[in-house]
Amino acid sequence: MIRRGRWGSTRVTSFIFRGPIRSADGADNIGTALLLELPDRAAADKFWNEEPFARNGGYQRDARIVRWVFGD
Repeated sequence: MIRRGRWGSTRVTSFIFRGPIRSADGADNIGTALLLELPDRAAADKFWNEEPFARNGGYQRDARIVRWVFGD
């Protein structure tokens, strides 16, 4: 288990949503979704490169950063 500690507490204001992605039958955790408010792609890359699970191989398949805009 990787403890978030200081890393997570400094970024808590950026999170809009975070949680598991479940299988269709709800039996298995098949992924994680993170929705954050960040100023630009460079900030998203920096976040991902410092994220403890990503840095330590916890997300091994299909990790993507996608720009999503709300509103106008």
